[in-house]
Amino acid sequence: MGYNKGMAALVYVVTVLRDTIAQAEDAVAALWLVLEENQMSTPKLHVKRELAIVHIDIEFQSEHDADLMQEAISRLGSAPLKSERT
Repeated sequence: MGYNKGMAALVYVVTVLRDTIAQAEDAVAALWLVLEENQMSTPKLHVKRELAIVHIDIEFQSEHDADLMQEAISRLGSAPLKSERT
C-alpha cells in the first residue's frame, strides 16, 4: 500500500448530532451494529461536545459505505444533519 504525495484521498463524512452523552452512546452502538451487519470497514469516529450538543462525525474512505450508513441512520429515525466529501 503506497502513499502518493500530493494526492488527497477522498473522505466521506456523515455527521449525527445528539443532545446528551447517553443519546450519543446509543447512536454509536446502533451505528456499530450496522457496520458489523454490512461487514463494513471500521471508519474513523470523531466525537466532540460543543454548546451542549454532541457531534459524531463518521469518516469513511468509501462513498458506498457512507451511503449505507446514511440509509441506516434514516431508518433509525435519526437523519444525519450533513454529509460531505473532503
